[in-house]
Amino acid sequence: KIMSKIYLRKIILLGAVVVLALVFAVQTIVSSRSSEKVFKFDGDFDTISIFSEENGVLELKRDGNIWKTGDEEIEENRAERFVSALKQVKTLGIVSKSGDENVFERYGFSDSQKISVNAGGNGKNLVSLEIGKDAAGGQQNYIKLNGSKEIYLASGALKSTFNIKKDEIVKKADEKKSDDSEISSEENVSSGK
Repeated sequence: KIMSKIYLRKIILLGAVVVLALVFAVQTIVSSRSSEKVFKFDGDFDTISIFSEENGVLELKRDGNIWKTGDEEIEENRAERFVSALKQVKTLGIVSKSGDENVFERYGFSDSQKISVNAGGNGKNLVSLEIGKDAAGGQQNYIKLNGSKEIYLASGALKSTFNIKKDEIVKKADEKKSDDSEISSEENVSSGK
């Protein structure tokens, strides 16, 4: 009798181990199918073009470490936000693979609603991004990448990042003066004055 109780306990314990192993395997498989995806775009951006019907075209070019639009310098933190947003785009899932114009309209990809962003480096287009409507309070947007018909739900408030006018990102005159005074004071310190 004692042997049969020990044998029964071993069978129950072995069965529990098998069940736990199966649960673990199923969870691993399900979690690996997550629809969350991060698109990374390598390369050194030296141009960014932003277009919307509301704000027109904004052409940004990098000159050394300074980003400019035309001859005017752009606020450094804004340029860094643009580059950071384009280097890594986090999507939470595919919303539609349709390609139908009505679907595009529903998610904000009509010409009057969308924002188109193209970034390049060394004469090559590295990423094309179309930003549609906001979702979930503006922290998420519907996007299309590199001319694809697939619509993704993306995190990162891309619409608020790129829905800008030139005068919102250009360095103001007082900022330029403070930068110039810092440079001249550094020159005076280094020359011993």
